[in-house]
Amino acid sequence: IDEGRFDKLMVSLTGSRDRLSHFLHAFGGADDAIAALRAELGLAPGETGETITQKFGESAAFDGVALAEVMKIFRDGGKQEQDAGATMQAWLTAAPDSRVAIFEKYIRVFLTKEGTQRKTLPRKKTQEDEPRRDRHLSAGM
Repeated sequence: IDEGRFDKLMVSLTGSRDRLSHFLHAFGGADDAIAALRAELGLAPGETGETITQKFGESAAFDGVALAEVMKIFRDGGKQEQDAGATMQAWLTAAPDSRVAIFEKYIRVFLTKEGTQRKTLPRKKTQEDEPRRDRHLSAGM
């Protein structure tokens, strides 16, 4: 890491440390801060990333009909769209308890590695050809 990047990293870490310290102090300690954060996120005690992913994989957690419509839209699209459609199909046809294993691949259809919503899926031409896609895409998540 070069000197300039190191300086920026240290500033970022220091600022984060201060914010975390203020956050913990405001709630009276780590346990109360964690409890408040879990409550804000609607997480039950003991709920983990794995249990959330399992719940997300349950058929009632997403609109399977809308997701099937997106698959049809993507079938006629470019390679990236066809790949996304294949991933959606794998998700839909998997048993709910098997979806945990393919969750990361499935969620990458909608989100980047940084966790932000994809802006390039579907391509502009497909968007113009299929105006319903926004409603269907949001139903998949």
